[in-house]
Amino acid sequence: MKKKIILIIIAVIVVIAVILGVSSNMNGAPLASPYTKVALRKDFSTVLIKHMSANPQNNPNGIIGGLSMAGGNLVLYMYYACEDYQQGHINQKQFNQVMTNLKPSVDYLTNLYNTNIAIVKKNDPIKMENLGMCYVQTNPDGTQGWNTVNYINIQQMMFDSFTQMYQTQDPNKIYDLTLQYAVYLERASFYYSENDQYGLNMINTDTFKLDWLTSNLEYTPDAVQKLYN
Repeated sequence: MKKKIILIIIAVIVVIAVILGVSSNMNGAPLASPYTKVALRKDFSTVLIKHMSANPQNNPNGIIGGLSMAGGNLVLYMYYACEDYQQGHINQKQFNQVMTNLKPSVDYLTNLYNTNIAIVKKNDPIKMENLGMCYVQTNPDGTQGWNTVNYINIQQMMFDSFTQMYQTQDPNKIYDLTLQYAVYLERASFYYSENDQYGLNMINTDTFKLDWLTSNLEYTPDAVQKLYN
């Protein structure tokens, strides 16, 4: 009888532990990365957008130069949410919540991009020494803002990736897109200074390195994280 009581007590303890563990993971995602925990905050975009306003002193060419890198900050959170989902640290509902929380920031950057890329492309590309064809814009003070044609083209690929991320709720497909976004960011770091670079085909999702994402951000990961302390 005593043995039976002990087994019942153990069984009850195990059930309670499982329930508490599931409840804890659902509510606080204790095993998730610090990035995912921040992205699970419903005020994520409200906080971030306050700090993402384009510098009014920049012309459209200058603004375009930083938008995909700011987008990379958002992709970093998507990347870690995907990893946490794949490792079972968050569930599908929580993953969807991350994507929902990031959406206003994605929309903000996309709208800013669409507005400024339209202005940039009104200018016909002209040939610049050592750079090849570039979109060039002259400021009122005589200074110039420019971006290579290939750099502008790869910006579009990155913002197209955002669209694709929100056309699916499949974390695995979104994960693949975060890797591709990182590839574009790394390639863009070359296209920014020149139109043609040899070896860019070696920068692909099969050879993915996380620093292609983290080293090409507009804001450091720590700086963004501190906004939520």
